[in-house]
Amino acid sequence: MPEYIDHFRENCEKQVEGIPGLEEESPGIILDPHQQEAMEAVVLAMGGKERAFSIVHSCGSGKTILAANLLHASQRAKNNGADRKDLIITTERALITDIRQELEGLKLDIGVWGAGAKDLDHPVVLASIQVLQCNRGELSRWLPPSRNDLLIGDEADSYLTEKRKAIIRALQAQVKIGLTATPSDYIERDTFK
Repeated sequence: MPEYIDHFRENCEKQVEGIPGLEEESPGIILDPHQQEAMEAVVLAMGGKERAFSIVHSCGSGKTILAANLLHASQRAKNNGADRKDLIITTERALITDIRQELEGLKLDIGVWGAGAKDLDHPVVLASIQVLQCNRGELSRWLPPSRNDLLIGDEADSYLTEKRKAIIRALQAQVKIGLTATPSDYIERDTFK
């Protein structure tokens, strides 16, 4: 889907201020100023044709809302690409249930791979890095690289080992975004390449 990247960027531009109404009568969700800055950074990076980058986002400040906004932009960019996937990876197995509930509350159709679940028949898959590492030989079977559009890595500073970088590379998403609260001086620019 070559047009996906252009549509994704356009949707991010439209969603810099927030997530549009998720239901007919809903006004949507307005992002906090620091979240809007992060969305502007995504638009800027995408305008420069970047496809893999990290966004530094202050700690405890709603990275899941920011991720949801990016996921909504991606879902709208697909034009009903039912076999296409967006992935969100977490480094904390214990957070999977909380993140899933928050994303589902924001009207995203989420499947989970981790915490004892393997439900991949959804447009968005939330997975723990640990389960992906344990199944690295089967990744192309379960999450075919040709179908992965957006990959969001929560806590981007936790993907610096070669094994974790190999997982990110194997998923071959068209756009890879790492979210972190760690200052950019500590993050390799190519973490998600």
